[in-house]
Amino acid sequence: MELVGTPMCSSPVIQGRWPAPAIIQSNCEVNVLKKAWKLLPAIAAVSLAGVAATAGTASADSTSGTRQEPALQQVGVVTSTLSDLFHVGDCTQFPGSSSVSLSQPDSAGNAILEWRATANTKHTNNADIWHISFKFKNNFNQIVLAAPQLDGARMTVINSTYTWVRRAVVKMDPQVYPFIDQVEWRSSC
Repeated sequence: MELVGTPMCSSPVIQGRWPAPAIIQSNCEVNVLKKAWKLLPAIAAVSLAGVAATAGTASADSTSGTRQEPALQQVGVVTSTLSDLFHVGDCTQFPGSSSVSLSQPDSAGNAILEWRATANTKHTNNADIWHISFKFKNNFNQIVLAAPQLDGARMTVINSTYTWVRRAVVKMDPQVYPFIDQVEWRSSC
């Protein structure tokens, strides 16, 4: 057996087989390892909580959600329409009548983004507002446009149907516009 000392600690220990094949050089390192092992459950719990909090599925108990919908290329416009109910928190956006469209950009890259929505809320204390942003992607799942957040109507009466249209001017590369084939709907309510 061999005594090993370190400049950081004055009390050397004998090299041994604990905690595994690692060589412990001092009592200080033993204490650090013991403290690290004690913190491991707390670190794991925080990590798991972070994973659970960032899960991207939409559900009735979630206050945010993400949807991927196909985009339909037509002359001068790309349109994506909700294919199924989109539940976020107490709010629901309805398929068929809820869509986003993006006009073909001009030579300077200016395009019109238009979001049409039909939605309701099943509970509110004051007013629920649907917040949404869209990511237009190509067939390689690469983002070609990340649109700014848009806000829906104030939904103050539960179980009432609300409709709205929101528009924004966005800037994008006109050369990538023809390759848009899907849209990510990212929402909170």
